[in-house]
Amino acid sequence: MTTTKVAPLRSSVPSAGPPYLSHERRTQLNTLHDLFADSMAGHSRICFVSGPLGSGKTELLRAFAAQAAATGALHVEATGSHSERRLPLGILEQLIRSGIRSGVDPEPFDDLLRNTHLLSGDPVHSDVARVLHRTCLALGELVEGAENGLIVSVDDADFADAESIRCLSLLARRMHGGRLFIVLSASGDHAAAESLLAEKMPSGSFQHRVHLPPLALQDTESFLAQQLGPEAARRLAPECHELSGGNPCLLNGLAEDNRGADENGPARPAVGTGYRQAVLSCLHHGGEETLAIAREVALLGSSADHLRPGALTGVGSRAARRAVTLLESSGILVDGDFRHPQARAAALLGLSSVNCAHLHSRAADLLFRMGAPIMSVAHHLLAAERPAPRFGVPVLQQAAEMALAEHRVSLALDCLRLALRTETGRRQDALTSSLLARAEWRTDPAVALRRVPTTSPDARGGTAAHQNAYTMRTLLWFGKASAATEALEALEAAGTPHAPNTAAQIAASRMWLEICYPETREATARPAGGEDCPGYGTSASGHLHAAALLTSALREGPGPRLVELAESLLLRYRFSEGNFGIVLAGLTTLVLCDRLLDAERWTAELGPEIEAANSPTWLAQLTALRAEISLRRNQLPSAVQQARRALTIIPYDSWGVVVGLPLSTLIQAHAALGTDHEEILAECLKGPWPDTICQTPAGLLVLYARARAHLMAGHQNVALDGFRTVGQMAVQAGIDIPALLPWRGDAARALLSLGQVAEARELAAAQLARCAPGQPRVRAQTLRVLAMASPPLERPRLLEQALTALRSAGDPRQLPHPLYGAIRPAPAPQGPPAPVHKRPAPPEASGGQRTIAADEEQQDGTTLSQAELRVAELAARGYSNRQIAGRLFVTISTVEQHLTRVYRKLQVKRRTELAQLLPVDTAGSS
Repeated sequence: MTTTKVAPLRSSVPSAGPPYLSHERRTQLNTLHDLFADSMAGHSRICFVSGPLGSGKTELLRAFAAQAAATGALHVEATGSHSERRLPLGILEQLIRSGIRSGVDPEPFDDLLRNTHLLSGDPVHSDVARVLHRTCLALGELVEGAENGLIVSVDDADFADAESIRCLSLLARRMHGGRLFIVLSASGDHAAAESLLAEKMPSGSFQHRVHLPPLALQDTESFLAQQLGPEAARRLAPECHELSGGNPCLLNGLAEDNRGADENGPARPAVGTGYRQAVLSCLHHGGEETLAIAREVALLGSSADHLRPGALTGVGSRAARRAVTLLESSGILVDGDFRHPQARAAALLGLSSVNCAHLHSRAADLLFRMGAPIMSVAHHLLAAERPAPRFGVPVLQQAAEMALAEHRVSLALDCLRLALRTETGRRQDALTSSLLARAEWRTDPAVALRRVPTTSPDARGGTAAHQNAYTMRTLLWFGKASAATEALEALEAAGTPHAPNTAAQIAASRMWLEICYPETREATARPAGGEDCPGYGTSASGHLHAAALLTSALREGPGPRLVELAESLLLRYRFSEGNFGIVLAGLTTLVLCDRLLDAERWTAELGPEIEAANSPTWLAQLTALRAEISLRRNQLPSAVQQARRALTIIPYDSWGVVVGLPLSTLIQAHAALGTDHEEILAECLKGPWPDTICQTPAGLLVLYARARAHLMAGHQNVALDGFRTVGQMAVQAGIDIPALLPWRGDAARALLSLGQVAEARELAAAQLARCAPGQPRVRAQTLRVLAMASPPLERPRLLEQALTALRSAGDPRQLPHPLYGAIRPAPAPQGPPAPVHKRPAPPEASGGQRTIAADEEQQDGTTLSQAELRVAELAARGYSNRQIAGRLFVTISTVEQHLTRVYRKLQVKRRTELAQLLPVDTAGSS
């Protein structure tokens, strides 16, 4: 075969073709005219036109036929079809009937037309051979009788039946010197066209070929300019070229989708129905095998790499490879995948849901047998939307574990819900239900609770013991201590020894039970963490260390060693699906140890990760801890905001007993800001409450916060009863530590307000004795209360100790110097000691109603008096002058005078600045 050199466009050939013909396509049209001219000179020609699907072969043939018809040549045409390729002489019959429509005498072809019933017979049958021979003779006579030559065009000739191609081959040999021009188009590259057609056609110098490559970017822009206008074309051409791969058919579909785009339209083209229909047209044009392979690629997605082309749909290897090549050359696929999701959707149009499900099930089976990744197999099991085969349940369980580790919670839920639809053994069902509860807990603990009755663990199974940790967590979260105890005792009573990992899980579960419900505590002491813990080095040891750490913190109080262990946990166990409890324990320990800046830094670092982890439950817990940190750092508006946010991230009834943590923070922050305590208590304590909440540390925190709110509102007797109740319960539970519940200091403040100074001093001294050196915040607050209950001469020393404690915390927000300077003595002058200033006792210690002396003695020009300090504190909380006057039993004018002096001394102009300089003490301030 020879290749005709493409001649330049000549004036004898019309330059204006249909709009879809680019400059390159017009050049190729010229080539066909040159070959046709040669044939009209008595040199028969055969031309193969090849190109990808949708490349414009049909349009090129039609344009050529329309222009050649002006010469008077007779044109007969036919189109191959995949569904008719096995119909003998089908193309030949089309050509003859086309000629008859053009005025050809049908009589010479009566033999063929009358015997169409033979077309389905054996192609080598004598009757078929006879019909073929006579038809060739009649066609030869037709060529000789055509004054202006004969053009035979067969579009999609790669789908033509072999008998018709053989007939055209015989005709070309016999009419080598006649005026015959045969044009055959085929999809694919040159090699494919030759392999399918050239072997049946005569070889020689009269064979030629024209290949239609994809349109270049410049041609793409020219095409779009004709369809959409120059400005829209310039803007959309690059991405349209990328989406179409230079395929004119696909490009036309994109033009339809963007019809009406104006100069100021979007920078990216719309991709919709037009593009989808164009893809579908190309796929159907490519035949059944091409469509099948396209659907296979669409269904398999990235898992197609694990199967040979055609394995899913049953297409042979050779045909499948040809189809893939054809789809890529047509711009539908690139690097084995679709260029756009709409192209993938187009491939699946017309595929029934039943067939689609069948293919996905078959894909899962094939991929599983080939050892493909678990997630690929699970994807097809899910897409099949039917109960999984038996091998599928373990696959879905593993995929759910992987999805949870990657924070793809929705995928994990889908996998496990499908696994539950498949009938398996009791043990597998229990494991699936437990995994599902674990996944559901991350989004809504209340939903996970419904799974707990179906997850009764087998005490002899290590896997069940591992899942039991999640069951225990859910039971404890919702206050079901008895059920948790029974489940744990069942595991502990197993007759066979446990593996180290299982033993560690059981030990950790026991310790978490005792932390959440101290009344269940055993007499045996637990280590604070280290290599002496059972299961050290196993995946469960982290939870055991975390539980031991909190146990020590709540029993013995904070200390330097606990800080070291908490930081070690946070460094060793980075945030992951299985380590959130460990991380939270480490952060909580830092907060209890007054390492607030460190805790804040860790939460800031973990925040984005947890925000992206698709776990509202985790985020709610972290937000509640952030609120507590803000409260302890006197950042009251932030504490309110964070606590309220925590309570809205998951539903209120999904918090269980843990709701006490954000609620206690919210109540205390509101009380310190001066919010109406009745209103805030009514809002925060509306429930619903689990019956066992008061058996937990979280419940004690709520009772403590309620008493604090009463204290700040001036209801000393109610507050004192509340603090004593909290103290009694904390002692019984074994968690009587000031770092968690500084109830003695607050009770002392209430007693001071009631005039019971001696008892107040005793309680404050008892709390100070329980404050570890590593608790500067609580220690400073306790020292301030002790100073209030001490004789005036002892107060400066105690307040200096309070200041020293706060300075050791390293947090400037906890060091409000004007507040402490109000009752701090001035530096002693050089020389003989000056007499000690007389200081009035605080109003709470006076034994009567709180009053302010307007002429109270001043220490210097920058230090606040006790009266000024009290007014400033209330103003910083947001009280109006009238409210301050009412609370302190003075006139409004007196309040205004005090505020004027406060503003001058502190160099502020408004109350908002005052609130920043005088952060309100939220856990024991005077």
